[in-house]
Amino acid sequence: MAPPREGGGPVRIPFPFTPYPVQEQLMTRLYDKCKEGGVGIFESPTGTGKSLSVICSALQWRADAEAEKLALLKAEANGEAGAATQA
Repeated sequence: MAPPREGGGPVRIPFPFTPYPVQEQLMTRLYDKCKEGGVGIFESPTGTGKSLSVICSALQWRADAEAEKLALLKAEANGEAGAATQA
């Protein structure tokens, strides 16, 4: 499991193998940085699965962002804009 995040439980990021703890930490931090925006600098030794961790976390963030955007658009279409932005 990924470590707990600020404001919620662990990030659920699909990974093709059982991730090592360092991969879980990297994916969680990458996901959170994508969500908050800005620049992130990450470092990890050779052979720790950085490339796959970046791909998996970025794709999950993108999927979550699209789902959130769709939910907001549906709420606006139903006249529930205030409720959707507070969720």
